[in-house]
Amino acid sequence: MNENDLIVAATLSLVHCSLNLVPSDQELQEKVCSLPHEHQCLLKTLLEKFITKEKSTVTKEMIISEITHLGEDSNISVTSPLSGTPLSYMLQLKVSKSSSTQSSTKKMSKVQRLRHQIEQLTSVQMELQEDLETANQTISKLTDTVTNKDNEIARLKADLTILANNEEVVSAESVHRECKKCQNLMEKLETYENECMELQEELSDVTKKKESKFSTLQEEIMTYEMKLKQSQEKEEFLIEEINHFNRVITELKKVNQEQLEYLNELKPKRNDISESSLPDISLPEDNLGNQVIDLQIQELRQSLEEKNCVILCEQPYAAYELEISK
Repeated sequence: MNENDLIVAATLSLVHCSLNLVPSDQELQEKVCSLPHEHQCLLKTLLEKFITKEKSTVTKEMIISEITHLGEDSNISVTSPLSGTPLSYMLQLKVSKSSSTQSSTKKMSKVQRLRHQIEQLTSVQMELQEDLETANQTISKLTDTVTNKDNEIARLKADLTILANNEEVVSAESVHRECKKCQNLMEKLETYENECMELQEELSDVTKKKESKFSTLQEEIMTYEMKLKQSQEKEEFLIEEINHFNRVITELKKVNQEQLEYLNELKPKRNDISESSLPDISLPEDNLGNQVIDLQIQELRQSLEEKNCVILCEQPYAAYELEISK
């Protein structure tokens, strides 16, 4: 089973649970939030298509065809097209009651993914640090070998100097040509000098590789830390917006409660007045104050959803940049 089959199976399962089993809001929210962003959008669009249909008419083939059709469409809407009064809006989609909580959860998931990537980079840094220590040990060994070779060369040069200055030698040049020991020493000297040059080149290559790896890793860590900081700032901004809307809703409910109390205080006074002096005033069954507050709450929620959509639309680009940086 490939990745697309797994996605189809998971989507079918969630659609089936939503239409038949009717799980609690928390369970459905956890299942939906565990999917990637594009799959959540796909599932939301599917639920909006099937929520008005009879359960017995929804088949597996119908769901698969809708998934295929929506998968080919690159402009899947992430906002609900529902409109009308707040009461009809809540009856059509119950999930909209927790939209602000879901958006905050998505932002937290993004921050957690960035933190996980930072942890992975830290692990890679530790591995590279171990490689760096190994390279430093190799460099130390090579440096010791070069030092030993230099000492050996100095000793051989000293031996050659002693032989050349020996007073018992009649002719230094003839002895130098004929002495096998001197020739062997010269050959060893050339061999040691060549080995010393090779070790110096190897040491230089190891040092360059070490510096290059360390510089690349530092740049990657700085990039991910910057992205994590930006994500945290967006998360804080979203939380402030949610708190602001909650405070506004609380104030509106408080005003509505005061109006209801005031109307309740007016009812006894109205009963004391004779029916002949004042015309009969009938209050509407539905509270007008509640309707006004519901409309204001709807506008606040729509504004919050638009801001959430702008933030969520930036997630695929961030994920694409993360894959490129890897």
